Amino acid sequence: MRTSDSVSAPVSTFAQANEEISRAVGRMRGAVLSSAIDCECRDRVDGALRDLERLERDQIVRRLLAAADEQRRRIEALLVLLGDSTRTSRCPRTTA
Repeated sequence: MRTSDSVSAPVSTFAQANEEISRAVGRMRGAVLSSAIDCECRDRVDGALRDLERLERDQIVRRLLAAADEQRRRIEALLVLLGDSTRTSRCPRTTA
């Protein structure tokens, strides 16, 4: 996988999930609000749906940040191994 692919994959995942959440909440909003006659009730339901949408997005962001942190740890471990490999290859070899 190229570097640009690995960077764009989480962004694409977030964009796709964000779009799915927006569509789902939009469908719920349409169904619930069209049947809610009381104006005060409509406002409360609309506010609750906005909160739900925000919470779902926050959860996705947390998952993506955790995945990014895991990738950072893997890269860090690979860099340590690469450094060890470089130091080992520079040591003079003795023949018996």
